[in-house]
Amino acid sequence: MKLPWRAGASAAVQTTSPAAPRLLQRIVEAIRSDSEMRAQVILPQYARPGRRTTVFWFCLGLAACCFAYGFGFGLMAPARIVQFGFPLLGLAALTVWALPELGTAPTRTMEKFFYVFFLSIPLWPNYLAIALPGLPWITMLRLVGFPLVFMLVVSVSISRSFRKEMGEALGGAPMLWRFVTAFAILQVLSVGLSNAPQISIQRLLVAQVNWIAMFFIAAYVLRKPGRAELWAALLVAAAVVVTAIAIREFQLQKVLWAGHIPSFLAVEDESVQRVLNIGFRAGTLRYRSQATYSTALGLGEFLAVATPFILHFIAGPYRLWVRLLALPLLPFIFLGIYLTDTRLSVVGFIMSIGIYIFFWGALRWQQDRKGLLGPAIVLSYPATAVAFIAAVLIVPRLRMMTLGGGQHQASTEARYAQWAEGIPLVLSHPWGFGIARGAPALGYTNPGGVMTIDTYWLLTALDYGLVGFFLFYGAYLIAMWKGFWTIARGVKAREVLLLIPLTISLFVYVVIKSIYAGVENQSITFIMLGAVAALVYRANAEKTADGVPITSRIRRRRM
Repeated sequence: MKLPWRAGASAAVQTTSPAAPRLLQRIVEAIRSDSEMRAQVILPQYARPGRRTTVFWFCLGLAACCFAYGFGFGLMAPARIVQFGFPLLGLAALTVWALPELGTAPTRTMEKFFYVFFLSIPLWPNYLAIALPGLPWITMLRLVGFPLVFMLVVSVSISRSFRKEMGEALGGAPMLWRFVTAFAILQVLSVGLSNAPQISIQRLLVAQVNWIAMFFIAAYVLRKPGRAELWAALLVAAAVVVTAIAIREFQLQKVLWAGHIPSFLAVEDESVQRVLNIGFRAGTLRYRSQATYSTALGLGEFLAVATPFILHFIAGPYRLWVRLLALPLLPFIFLGIYLTDTRLSVVGFIMSIGIYIFFWGALRWQQDRKGLLGPAIVLSYPATAVAFIAAVLIVPRLRMMTLGGGQHQASTEARYAQWAEGIPLVLSHPWGFGIARGAPALGYTNPGGVMTIDTYWLLTALDYGLVGFFLFYGAYLIAMWKGFWTIARGVKAREVLLLIPLTISLFVYVVIKSIYAGVENQSITFIMLGAVAALVYRANAEKTADGVPITSRIRRRRM
């Protein structure tokens, strides 16, 4: 008797003679139950493949690929273990893409990981990492950053509300996120120009996680009321902590944890040993504190970028106890900058104070048209700037701290030489040499024989070409313009006024990049870009809710 397989199975059972074996009936019932169960387990968002032959050949091909993957891994691991991780990333991306629409996203966990990631940048030395054979260093940023990015892509995949809220946050500055996205795509494409793809791919992963993803996460997290002020407070607290470490380090004349690093965090690399053992400026033999950073320049840059936020807590619309608490932090941070013995940080500190005073005076004038203090600050600003420039040229100590002296001449001449050699390279390779390949293409070494490049402006053009240079610094200019224009229109919410220190910090960072090529604080500035997008969205939403143009009056909500 022919065995039925579809809906006619039940009818066939009924027409079977009473003498039919009971075992046959049970088999038919089991097949029918199995078919009904399979129909029930398919989720509403999915559909069963049309042909079984298609599924069969797909599974056969997948098995062949897995066999080839395992065979190749057995032959080439651990020497090529990093390359074998990319197919796994592709499968993970496919899995995330296929996730069903659940409505809820792990946003609370993502927010906590975001703050941990941010604090890890200034507070944890990036050279203290777990080093396994054949693998990149497992740093604190990677331990936190990769799960954080995974939560981001999962949230985008499973939650329509998350996608909507993210789109709203980015909609405040549409050109900003487009420039950041275009720069991210260009980074991927630049790997094709690299003469060392393995190194470029590793740097690409770090850049995508630590820079690009942090921009989007910051735009989502900091759009919520209270989050931006919490982030700014954490930034100032981190600056205070690293300054305290720098002071103690200067007293001991050595990195605090040198000689006390646990074995599982000790990386046997020449660059790490150089960081732990060299802290004196050539020519002066003065010790330069670096705290948790790899160089004193990185520490000085971070303190300069944090200075506008300290000024904002002093002069902003906060309670008296907040202002009094922030007031002594300004000279304290300058002491940390002084101990780094870096001109770029002193220039950044001075620029932060000068620009913030101008912003404060302009807002004061806007709020009180009949007052005298605001107009006096704004109208006297050009004369004050000229007087300060004259003081820099006349006062020896101030000139030494900003422009440098004989002991700084070597570094100044090195930058001139790098520009002289680098500009022809950029013009001959307008598409760049690939991510992380600009410095080797330039091939400039210091007297110690270490390859170096001192200006990130030049390094950006060498890595990503002229288009990449335009996209990267264009994103910063757009963020500065959006922040300035939003403040100029007037805002109500106190938290939105954080656009003032954000705009100043981004400007200071771009100026510092002309004389410093380190990227230790790049993640922080990409978070700042996301914060600008979030706060501009808040200001626009505030205007839409009022139904009229935003007034210049500040709602002084008490902390």
